Amino acid sequence: MKTYLLHFNLYPWRKEKAKQLIQFSFTGMIFILFSIAAGLFLYRIHIDKKINLFQVSLSEQKQILGAQAKENGFLRGDNQLQFKNVQDIQFIQKILTAHHDEIKAFDFIAQTLPPSLYLTQILQEKNEWDLSGISRDEKLPNVWLKILQQENLFHKVQLKTLKKKINSPQLLFDIGTNLYA
Repeated sequence: MKTYLLHFNLYPWRKEKAKQLIQFSFTGMIFILFSIAAGLFLYRIHIDKKINLFQVSLSEQKQILGAQAKENGFLRGDNQLQFKNVQDIQFIQKILTAHHDEIKAFDFIAQTLPPSLYLTQILQEKNEWDLSGISRDEKLPNVWLKILQQENLFHKVQLKTLKKKINSPQLLFDIGTNLYA
């Protein structure tokens, strides 16, 4: 004897719900992909506008700088600035030669400054210089003072003050000197 099983669909709406869910998911994915594509397209348009605006601004600034250079007496040629007259060149040469000793002094100070000696202030009034700073070793200001005394640029090099900072291992120093002119 054969047995037959009867299948009854007690929930007939399940197939319909599953079909609607698949359609809704598919529609949602299409909407999300379309939104991403539209967002990327709009962002690209925004970036292109910014680049164009920047290029226009840059070209305007170049034109303004070119006009200012012409007004100030500079002419562009062969990617170099050329002076209109020789007097400008002579004036600049006078400035450079007038301050040659100061430039040499700064260069010498930078080259000879010991590693744990730090300058905090350089005051210059005519030929008188006042070099102030901080040292971690109490011997270093005196050593550097002797180096400065040996250089032909400086004369009357003397240590004005050397005092210890409160609650610190650091020393404050002040060196006064005159520059040969």
